[in-house]
Amino acid sequence: MKTYSLKQLVGGFLLVLIFIILFVVNIVFKSNALNIKMFLNPILVALAICMLIYVIKLNELINLNKSKLNKNDTFELKSCPYDHKQSIDMTTINNKKFKNIKCDNAVHGSFYLNGDKNICGEGRIDDLNGCFNKYKLRKIKCDKINKFFENRDKKILSNWVEYRNNCT
Repeated sequence: MKTYSLKQLVGGFLLVLIFIILFVVNIVFKSNALNIKMFLNPILVALAICMLIYVIKLNELINLNKSKLNKNDTFELKSCPYDHKQSIDMTTINNKKFKNIKCDNAVHGSFYLNGDKNICGEGRIDDLNGCFNKYKLRKIKCDKINKFFENRDKKILSNWVEYRNNCT
């Protein structure tokens, strides 16, 4: 998820470009028969107000998108990708029950969505096993999934509906 789009940048650039062109025309163009300054000054003021509003709204949107990226959310993978068989394994460590969700595929191997400390590690997450639900930030979780499937088949991500709905 990006904080702003290319369309927003191009729109702001076009507003500034139009303002500069009209400002230069207002200063340079001199005619005895036509007083163009009376016509261009209100347009320049209106454009300046539009640019100010545009910058304020774009700044609000960027801050909102940044806060979405950095906040802990409840996004948790619950299903495996297409062509992967989901298996659930219950373990008990120190009288605590853990639900280990594993996704198996004969061609691409297996990985865990979440697991106990023996599978995913303690303190530092073992990225070789997957363990994607151990990450709290959505951006980090999505980056780890991308990196995990980089060496495998990328078609898995395009067919994984839950991943596509939350990470793209």
